[in-house]
Parts: sequence; structure tokens; C-alpha cells
Amino acid sequence: VVSFNPPSRGRYLLSSGGMLGLGTSCGTCTVFDSNGSITADLLSGQTSYLVVRSSYDTTVSVNPVVAPTNDSCATPTTVTAGTPLPGTLVGALDDFCSGGPDLVYRFTPPSTGAYQVSLGGPDASFSGNSFARVESSCGGGDAGYCVNEGDSVGQNVNFHGTAGGSRFIIVDSYYGPGSSFVLTVNPITPPANDTCGGPTALTVGVPRAVTVGNGFNH
Repeated sequence: VVSFNPPSRGRYLLSSGGMLGLGTSCGTCTVFDSNGSITADLLSGQTSYLVVRSSYDTTVSVNPVVAPTNDSCATPTTVTAGTPLPGTLVGALDDFCSGGPDLVYRFTPPSTGAYQVSLGGPDASFSGNSFARVESSCGGGDAGYCVNEGDSVGQNVNFHGTAGGSRFIIVDSYYGPGSSFVLTVNPITPPANDTCGGPTALTVGVPRAVTVGNGFNH
């Protein structure tokens, strides 16, 4: 058990090589993380207790972090079609249901059609720990707000949008502290054989490539 008395009110990142539990009284943890990373808003003068569980020697550190402006549904960042938008999950809280930090974006389709949310990294440090989902509403919590209304294809999400109808894009993660990423939304054209209405004919002995990147799960 270690304790920390924040010198000022703010957001802090607590890290360790073992499992972490955080609480305002010793032995009573209200926040847990099995991967050794907790981001929390702490009050000046209020002692926090950190329980570290590990099968080997490790270190514990605490550092101040900046809270992203789009950390909640109240202040989503606007996304424009075709414009890459860099971001980072570092400093964000876990407001939804996947266990790691998350951010909120809002996209308003300029025209009715199919779109693709692409989530990639600015460099090789990006990993599959981060992912995106599309929702028609945003309110936080586990019930009804963690359902992807689009179809996931690798790190991408395909969805149908209506002109002027805003959709929320949640960039989420399984554990912290999170990484940097680049978010892009582009219009796409589903393949001609995306539905039963336009199947591609096969010929005996002739292999045919199947491309699913712009397709939907019908």
C-alpha cells in the first residue's frame, strides 16, 4: 500500500507494473485496473491510497495529466468527412464499459450514404488496444451506450448515415493509459455484391477475390 496527497486538485495518472486499486481510505478501493494504470481526478489535501498487487518487484509513479476537451458526451469534438483528426487517450477517463480511457466525437454526414470510420496510428506505437464504435446517442454508463451500431472491419467501422443526422463516434480502449491515434471518416461505396441482390457469379476452377473492407454485415 502506498499513499499520495495531491499538491493541487487535478487529474493524475498512477502507474505500476502490477495490478492497482485506488481509494480514499486504506483497504477500500473504488477503482481497479489489472494492467497497472489508473487515471483519476483527485482533490488537494485528500489522501489517496494505492494498493499494488504484483508477483515481482515493481515501481509506482504518479504524474499530472491534462484532461482532453472531448472526454465526455457533453463536449464532443466535431469530425469533418475526409479530414484526419489526431488525438490521444492519455489523460482521458473511463466513462463507458470497456475498461480503458475513451473520447467522444460527433460526425454529421453531409449526405445520405455509407461511411467508414478509420482508426490508425501516427506511428508504429499504435496498437489494437484502441478501437472505435458508432452510436446514435451518447449518455455514458454501461446500459445501452456500448453497442456499436456500425459494422467493424478490422480497426475500421462501416455505417450508414443520413444527411444532417449526427452520429457519435466513441474512441475506446481495453486498458490504460491509452495511446495516440488518427481518426478519419470517409464516404465509401459498398461492393456490388454486398447483398443478395447482386451476387458475383463463380466459375469452376477460377479463383475470385473477395473484398470486404467496404462491406456490411446484413
